[in-house]
Amino acid sequence: MKTFIRRILLYMLPILLVAAALEIFIRRIPNDYTFKKEYMDAHAGEIQTLIVGNSHALYGVNPIFLSSNSFNVSNVSQTLEYDYEILKKYESRLVNLKTVIIPVSSLSFYVTAETGKESWRQKNYRIYSGINKKIPLKYRFEISSLSLKTNIKRVITRLKDGGKIISSSLGWGTGYSSDRAQDLQESALAAAARHTVKNIHSRESEEILEYNREITDSIISLCRRRGADILFFTPPAWKTYRQLLNREQIDSNVKTIEEISQQHSHCRYINLYSDTSFIAVDFYDADHLSDRGAEKLSLLLDSLITVRK
Repeated sequence: MKTFIRRILLYMLPILLVAAALEIFIRRIPNDYTFKKEYMDAHAGEIQTLIVGNSHALYGVNPIFLSSNSFNVSNVSQTLEYDYEILKKYESRLVNLKTVIIPVSSLSFYVTAETGKESWRQKNYRIYSGINKKIPLKYRFEISSLSLKTNIKRVITRLKDGGKIISSSLGWGTGYSSDRAQDLQESALAAAARHTVKNIHSRESEEILEYNREITDSIISLCRRRGADILFFTPPAWKTYRQLLNREQIDSNVKTIEEISQQHSHCRYINLYSDTSFIAVDFYDADHLSDRGAEKLSLLLDSLITVRK
């Protein structure tokens, strides 16, 4: 039996060494999570306006157009629970925080990091953001979070271009230029399919909604302790997306955040979902703003922050 075990270990050793080397190599690829953690570690005490949230904030709110000292710590598919984890991690260091900007999109109250279609992104917060939230074991490692084929592609890309991040120096996503915009009809079909909850009245959906309400309450309490206001916003969406998405779902999100905001004097909510001042050129795809749209949205949000103060 001992001989058999030794043979198995000898057989496995090269595989384990290759896996370890692949894990180490991938972790050294530059990424936005590491960049944003390093920025927050160094500059949290200087930030007056912090943008958290999902891709609608990442690509939609550009700190360069905000009057205050601002940073965008949002990421693709970032859920409310990770918004809270980031705020909680830096709470004691956010000594100059005045405003937190948070998007409320079609899935905001109906998805968690664990139940979302991109649950593998949990690894990024554990490995790169320094957030030790309890997650499944497989999401604690790069090589077990994604397929071998995907990881090999990442290595090849890294060898070709040296590794790139999409964030500007202030955390805004630079990849959605208006001159490379997607078709607003085709992108609407794909986005609406991804974002539609099968049944918002199911027990699971209702439990997720309640969980996210509790997380939002925690964010509100944290900001109150810091003496910071919260500006919630529902981002603009192109008409093709609005026509396809379940209206009851977006109405439920809006109703939920309206109720929450009305209960707290330091919270404000603006619904831009059907705002017709955002025209076709302002969109990169049917539910994300382009760089031009981001400038327009950022200036609008800044005016609301200025008015409130």
